Amino acid sequence: MNDDVPSLIDLRNGLVARTWAYESDWLRPYRAEVRACIAEQVAGARRILELGCGPGLLAEAILDRSPLADYTLLDFSPPMLAMARRRVGAYPLTAFALADFLDPGWAAGLGTFDAIVTMQAVHELRHKRRAALLYEQSRQVLTAGGRIVVCDHTPPDVRPLHASIEEQHAALASAGFTDIETIATSGTLYVISARHR
Repeated sequence: MNDDVPSLIDLRNGLVARTWAYESDWLRPYRAEVRACIAEQVAGARRILELGCGPGLLAEAILDRSPLADYTLLDFSPPMLAMARRRVGAYPLTAFALADFLDPGWAAGLGTFDAIVTMQAVHELRHKRRAALLYEQSRQVLTAGGRIVVCDHTPPDVRPLHASIEEQHAALASAGFTDIETIATSGTLYVISARHR
């Protein structure tokens, strides 16, 4: 039985993507402090992969702090990648990858990374049961001792889509991550950090 939660918005549509990019921060002004928290967690990482980069706001927060990081922004939406390219494309070591992490081969050819970050993108798996597989695939491109930092949110009305903090911890543990801890909560957002053994 397919109990995926269908998306009500098409982020591959340019107008929809631009509207979402504006409204996401307008409706959740605390996202800026969450981005700063994530940037702090990966300070010093030389190679960073962002899953579901959207318009590049998290990348900008991290690259403002670590401008020489080798930073790869991955998204399934061409309009989002275009916005991200305009925002952070001038940083010297940025790369952009069009891929959908629902595709099992999303990580092919990306290389390895010291850190993986994602902000409000894991629920785009369309069901929380897929989180463990995404984290397992992420671990394959993460160096030993590398860190994954996951931010998502838990609105009360779509439980199959959004994982609770406890469910995220369990998904990361089942994928082989250790040192799993919730490092911040703000509004409906939470930030979890874990390490590759």
